[in-house]
Amino acid sequence: MAILIANIGTSDLAIQLPIVGENYYLPIDFLPDEPNLKEQQAALTPERSIIWKDQRKYIEGEHLYQELGFEVGVKQTSRKLTEVLFNQYQANPDYWHPRLMPVRIGGAIKKAISLGAKKAYIFVTDQQSDNQPEGHQKDTIYLFDILDKWLKEEGWEFSLEWKIIPADIPGNDQDRMLGYYYQALNEISKAEGIDQTSSEEELVLISTKGGTNQMKMALQIQTMAASFKNPIFLSPDLSIDGILDGKLSDCNLFSYWRYRRSQKYQTVKKLLNRWDFDGGIQILKDWVETLDYLITQGIEVQTVSDNKSDIELVIKAMEIGLYCFNLDISGAQKLIKRKEKDNLGVVAEIKDKYYKWLNLYTQCRIYWELNLIANFLSRMTSFCEETLHKLMGELGKKYFDQNKPNNWVLNRDIVDEKIVDYLVSKETFNNEELKCWKDKQKGYRDYKLKNRFRKRNFVDALIQFRENSKEIELWQTILQSFKKLDYWVEKRNYMIHSAKGVSKARMSEILDKDREAGSENALVACDSNQILEEIMTINRLTCQLLNKPETSFVDLNGRYYIYSDVKDFVIKKLMTDCLE
Repeated sequence: MAILIANIGTSDLAIQLPIVGENYYLPIDFLPDEPNLKEQQAALTPERSIIWKDQRKYIEGEHLYQELGFEVGVKQTSRKLTEVLFNQYQANPDYWHPRLMPVRIGGAIKKAISLGAKKAYIFVTDQQSDNQPEGHQKDTIYLFDILDKWLKEEGWEFSLEWKIIPADIPGNDQDRMLGYYYQALNEISKAEGIDQTSSEEELVLISTKGGTNQMKMALQIQTMAASFKNPIFLSPDLSIDGILDGKLSDCNLFSYWRYRRSQKYQTVKKLLNRWDFDGGIQILKDWVETLDYLITQGIEVQTVSDNKSDIELVIKAMEIGLYCFNLDISGAQKLIKRKEKDNLGVVAEIKDKYYKWLNLYTQCRIYWELNLIANFLSRMTSFCEETLHKLMGELGKKYFDQNKPNNWVLNRDIVDEKIVDYLVSKETFNNEELKCWKDKQKGYRDYKLKNRFRKRNFVDALIQFRENSKEIELWQTILQSFKKLDYWVEKRNYMIHSAKGVSKARMSEILDKDREAGSENALVACDSNQILEEIMTINRLTCQLLNKPETSFVDLNGRYYIYSDVKDFVIKKLMTDCLE
């Protein structure tokens, strides 16, 4: 699906006149300043140069004005001229049609048709009002009628629909013109179903030439701001020789793609400030589709292709971040090909080195800052459990089946008796199962550490029997932090599924209520705004207990593990790309 959206100006129409024994086409109004107008004039033959310089003499002379019933030499407004000309055209199309040529807008329409368009929306002015009963001298309302009839006479399968700028909006009022074009483009988008059309089918062609400078700027700016997937601008080439010969203008295609790229990149940067990798991915994938389209249209192919390669690498980096957010580290690592490791820089380090507990800790920080409390509570619970897994794996590795990682099942035949006795003495819930396991009764050879309390008791046993006073001291502090978080672990589902939902304020409200009721867990619990500090304490002390170096990420004001690396990589790449 393709459509054309265009401004139109009185200089778009040329009319054939007999001049010094030859027929020439001249625009009915002065051409506005064009970048190469002087160069075009200098390239004319002497005869054509004289005709071009004296064009007003011929337009307002006896041939045209006399035919249209105007007093010769008395300049008419463009509105009046096109009104009378349209009436004459309707009355005698066989005579007038060969003499009329919409040189510039006709060239834009011809190009649009070649790209699959069958319809155009044309912005026109009709400033007739009580204050201006004759309308504005440059009004294009009748020029639209002439163009519409000309297309039908030519037999082109192409329809026009006008968008009339309200009479109370002056053509030079930039702010109001911007407002009108914004509204009009939204109406066009809705009418054409552009927002519902797949990106491969959607093509919006724009021609800004024509109308006031304020109209040109409004159409250009609001096109950029609109949700059009593939806006392509048509730029009719000025050819004075072509106009004199009555030829439609050739058109170049351009897209302002560098400007649009900057807009996309700034949006991605804002999304990354909220760690929204998925949003950034979608924006840049859409942008890659746009680049593909520009390449097929032959617009700066090599430069656009280079930009596409850079963006695909940036997308991969954000996909790695998104996989990490979803705790799918296997998926993230598969994305990193060996030949791309150098290009991805520090982002690629998780290919060989990844810490789940650090990822969970970082996500707790992120979700708390983003006020995504349901996600925060979920990750907090996972962090506590992963810390226990880390301690069990490091200190009690020999007691678990290494062929079944994360199974956390104790086989009675290999667990030390003193640890068994210690677990029995600590267990307060379902103690009969544990006693059966201790006695090696049939069917109780395995004892699964299936909740955080059993896992804590096992870690407690491991540390007690290592008889290291420093480790015991660290563990007791860690254990106290765990207990301060127990309340929030238990309240997680209640808050998430309650009618009032979950928020920071709601957390404080529930805790205060339970403390007033004398809830033991609530009395032990830390305040909601201290949860991150307790998590950080667990993190730091666990590293110390296991003689692991403390990372710079374990800090409430530090970097955000892999996510900071991804964010920095993406932003640096995008900003560098904009400078090239």
